[in-house]
Amino acid sequence: MNSIKLFIAENNYLFKQGLRKVFEETPNIDVVGECATGETLATDIHKIEPDALIINYATADFSVGDVLAVMKSSPAVKVIGITSECKVDQIKQLVKSGISGHLMNDCDHDEIVDSILCSAKGERFFCGKIL
Repeated sequence: MNSIKLFIAENNYLFKQGLRKVFEETPNIDVVGECATGETLATDIHKIEPDALIINYATADFSVGDVLAVMKSSPAVKVIGITSECKVDQIKQLVKSGISGHLMNDCDHDEIVDSILCSAKGERFFCGKIL
């Protein structure tokens, strides 16, 4: 299996570093980029061309609109949302738009890793707290 190129979009430094650590310890997943605001997200994704994006879109620095913009401009990128709250209307909108998966911030290690591995295979992944 080729390594999965992953981009992390998270505005919280500590949480971003935690995600980076999880993925650096996971075989076949390489973190190839990260950002802390939506201002350059679509441009960064277009330049770096990752296989997958994990994004906390429920912050002051990212939005559902950022997710939709990436899905439109880079349709090959598998997008996984990760948030602290389960807002049903937002998740429904993203599912209808083709998001590859969704997690909650308090999901366990295996669910976080599985979300990337499954999405890279073309499968959708939703943690047990979403479904």
